[in-house]
Amino acid sequence: MCIAQPEAKNAAKKAVEDALAEKIKAIEANNDLTDEEKSAAKQEAQDKATAAKEAINNARTNDAVTQAKTDGTTEVTNVDPQPEAKNAAKKQ
Repeated sequence: MCIAQPEAKNAAKKAVEDALAEKIKAIEANNDLTDEEKSAAKQEAQDKATAAKEAINNARTNDAVTQAKTDGTTEVTNVDPQPEAKNAAKKQ
């Protein structure tokens, strides 16, 4: 078992931050979402990124860091807000 290297943790956290930045851009660009839906989706993505970075910090091996990075970027990327309010208004 090898101890997680700081460089591995920093790179993993950067990957999560990059995934978060991309997700926020995608959320902002989705004109079907209301401001409230955008805000909630961005908060959800931020919360998932924070949890991922915490898991990376707590990882004790490089393999665990890699797994936390993979899980975290996937979680952030999977945030998929649906435009509930505007869709409801269109149906009326």
